[in-house]
Amino acid sequence: MQKIYWKSYAKTSRQDILFNLPRLINSYGLITNSTLLSDYCINFVIEVEMTVLNDFVCELQKQIEFTLIIPERIDSEIIMIYLSVAFKNASGDLKNLIPNVPGG
Repeated sequence: MQKIYWKSYAKTSRQDILFNLPRLINSYGLITNSTLLSDYCINFVIEVEMTVLNDFVCELQKQIEFTLIIPERIDSEIIMIYLSVAFKNASGDLKNLIPNVPGG
């Protein structure tokens, strides 16, 4: 299994990326791991078949900005992609505000 490492930046808000990007990834491959790092970034480990890689990249570029680096020679049918997506306007200090429950 060949590995590719991509760093990217979200073109839209964090909420849009968290909602839409996993759906896009799952339509072309399999998310084997994801890690949300505060409101700064989210990391994905993705398995994609070589036959759909070009279509996947075209759709991915509509949602995130990244420098496309694909090895010249790929020897396997399955590719493991390590994708890190940084969010716009990140502070690194995500706070979830939960309102008080009336009567509680």
